[in-house]
Amino acid sequence: MYYMIMILRHRGYFGNVSLTWQLFENGSALDPGEEFHEVSGTVWFRDGEGSKPITLYAISDKIPEFNEFYILKLVNATGGFPGPGGHLSETNLTVTVMIPFNDDPFGVFILDLESQEREISEDVISEDDMSDVTNFTIWRQQGTFGDVRVGWEILSGTFRQGLPLMIDCLLLGKFSSSVQSQPHMRRHHTGTDALYFSGEEDAFGVIEPEFHISKNRTLANFTFSVWVIPSAKSDGFIISKDSGNGTMYYGVKIHTNESHISLKLYYTPLQSNVTFVVKITVMKNLDENTWLHLLLTLDDGIIEFFIDGNLVPGGIKSLKGEAIADGKQYAI
Repeated sequence: MYYMIMILRHRGYFGNVSLTWQLFENGSALDPGEEFHEVSGTVWFRDGEGSKPITLYAISDKIPEFNEFYILKLVNATGGFPGPGGHLSETNLTVTVMIPFNDDPFGVFILDLESQEREISEDVISEDDMSDVTNFTIWRQQGTFGDVRVGWEILSGTFRQGLPLMIDCLLLGKFSSSVQSQPHMRRHHTGTDALYFSGEEDAFGVIEPEFHISKNRTLANFTFSVWVIPSAKSDGFIISKDSGNGTMYYGVKIHTNESHISLKLYYTPLQSNVTFVVKITVMKNLDENTWLHLLLTLDDGIIEFFIDGNLVPGGIKSLKGEAIADGKQYAI
C-alpha cells in the first residue's frame, strides 16, 4: 500500500531548493523501518518546478491492526540563491496519514482440514452409541479482536457449490436492547437463536448498507424466507426498507387473528413514487409456540407466496413495473 502527498511551491519558482520531511506518531519521530519503508527524506525542487510528490510505502507486516494515524511534517527548507532562499510556509506544513485496519483484525475463518469429511450414523442401537454425533472445528486465523458470529448451513446435493448470494438478517443485523435473544426457543435442528420482537416502537434491528445485495438500486429477482412464531393478534412489518424521508422501497407485513394469516408485500416500482400492495390471506389456526415458514419470491415480474412450503392458493401476483426501487437501509 502506498500514499502520495503533493508539495506545492508558492510564489517564486527560481533556484534549486530542498525540503526535508519527517513522519511522527504521537509527537515522536518514527524510527527507520517502522511502519513505512521511508520515515523521512528530502525533496528537491529544480529551478522552475512548482510541485513535487512524496510517496510513502507502508510495510506489509501481516500483523492484524486497526486504523493507525501518523503525521507527515515538512521540517526544513534550504537552498535558493541569491537572497535568503526558500522558506517554509507558516501554515499547511502537516498532513495526517492513516493506515486503515488491515490484515483482517477480526479474523479469517476456515474449517479445520481434519473436519473436511465426517461420517454420521442415522440409526444407533443404544443411547450410549455416539456415532450419530460429530464435531467440526473452526479456526480463526489472523486477528482475534472482537466478538464475531459465523453462520453455518448444511447443504443438500442440490447446492454442492454453495447457496445463492443472500444475506442472513439475524446474523448481520444490529438490534436494539428491546429485542431479546431466546436460545431456548430455537427451532429443532438449528443453531440460530430466536429473537423476540415485542412490538414496541424500538424493538427492531438494522442492516448496514455494506451488506445490501441490490444492483443499480433496483430489485428484479429475490427470495425472502423467514421462520416466525406469530401471536394470535400480530400486525406488523417483518422487514422493510425505506429512504428515511417517507418513501418505502419494499416491506413484508404479517397480520394474524384466531383463524387467518395475511401477508402483504409493499413495494415502490422503479421510477415511481406510488407504493403498491399485494396481499394474500389463508385460513390457518395458529398453534402456540409452533414455527411457521413464510416465503415470498419475485422472479421476472411474478410474485409468489408460500406458507410452510406450500404455494398459497391465489398467491401468484404480477409486479407493477419492471423492478422494485431499492435504497439504503433495512429495518427488521
